Amino acid sequence: MQDKNFWDDIYRKGLTPWTDAKRDYCMFQQIVQDTKVAPQMKVLDYGCAEGTIGEHLLNMGIRVDFSEISEIPVEILRKKFGDISKVFLATEPKEIDGKYDLIVCCCVLHHIEKEKWYDFLLQFKGLLRGNGLLWLAGFDKNDKTTERNQGKFLATSDTCQFISEIVPIAETCEFEVISNYAKDIPNATLGTSFTTRFICLRLR
Repeated sequence: MQDKNFWDDIYRKGLTPWTDAKRDYCMFQQIVQDTKVAPQMKVLDYGCAEGTIGEHLLNMGIRVDFSEISEIPVEILRKKFGDISKVFLATEPKEIDGKYDLIVCCCVLHHIEKEKWYDFLLQFKGLLRGNGLLWLAGFDKNDKTTERNQGKFLATSDTCQFISEIVPIAETCEFEVISNYAKDIPNATLGTSFTTRFICLRLR
């Protein structure tokens, strides 16, 4: 769901169980494993929530910029990282000014209708330098807990796409698949784990 007012309301109510330290550290580890991210790279954490994953990357000496759809986390991010990072309030990637070696898009696209994925990929493409990487994470179609947890985890969103279905779309946008696999990721806040699909794409 790509509606700023919706997400402002979610943050205002504190319905953000995806901000979980254990889960975010696992995501960070997967990024390092899949992308071989290094200090000379410039990274955009797109749809970063409160920036926990990006903070792990900053601690590695990597330059990280952040973007979010809601002003509430953006304010938090600017207070925390504004001296060293750009923080964008953005509904779509095209609203971001910059060029990146890696874009991290963790658990964002499964909230956005599949009909918009092609356009989003083209917008991400416009932000990447040559041979840049786009790292995606989202719900896997074999996850047995998503439906049970949907109300509290998806914050009442009525859309839940399965990220594996983006691969053929990505290939038409001149991305090649570097890795594509599923893995259970714990969420201590909810006391469960989710089968998560990880896809790393390289711009040809």
